[in-house]
Amino acid sequence: MNQEREKTQHHIMVCQGINCRRNGSPELMEQLQQLLSQDETFQIKPYLCFGACDMAPNIVVVPDRLWYSFVAPDYMADIAAAIQKGEDLSALANHVRPIVREAVFSMLEAKRDQL
Repeated sequence: MNQEREKTQHHIMVCQGINCRRNGSPELMEQLQQLLSQDETFQIKPYLCFGACDMAPNIVVVPDRLWYSFVAPDYMADIAAAIQKGEDLSALANHVRPIVREAVFSMLEAKRDQL
């Protein structure tokens, strides 16, 4: 991780919409908290819904603009490592329509100081 990235606060939001919850998002959030608890630059939070319910569960990271869809418990170690590096995982990225992705990131970036 480069020095500038190390100083940046990263907000990891785990969708808590009904489809995401049905597909295990509360447990995924707990796993992420355990995997990333040593690094204070990562804040893991629940998020009401990103509107990508067909690709549940979803995890979004700002300011990195990372979006992981179809997340399963088996992927969590790889996702945590990718988040630490600021990288996508090709199998879990780019499933969300670009218009939805851009709208969500724009909204989150505008409210970043409130996250």
